[in-house]
Amino acid sequence: TGINSDDDVVYGFTDGSITKLIIDEDNKIIVVGTDEVAGVANIFVFRILADMSAFDTTFNADGTQGYLIYSNTNDQTPNDAIMHPDGRVVVVGSEN
Repeated sequence: TGINSDDDVVYGFTDGSITKLIIDEDNKIIVVGTDEVAGVANIFVFRILADMSAFDTTFNADGTQGYLIYSNTNDQTPNDAIMHPDGRVVVVGSEN
């Protein structure tokens, strides 16, 4: 997870995809998607600084947040995400 020398954001997907990108009021980029962990798709959310130089560590200690919504045996998919007026990210999804 990080920004490489070509200024590419490298999250370290094992088998994931991005569902939603949101630009917040500070022009930071919020990314929502899935990543496979131990063979199960889990929802992740991370935020990148506006200048794309690094993950935003004010979002979480390392700028990323993974979520296991219910169990560790079922695939989870974020269907949509919005930025709440108070700055919180709201993600809706499903589990198979």
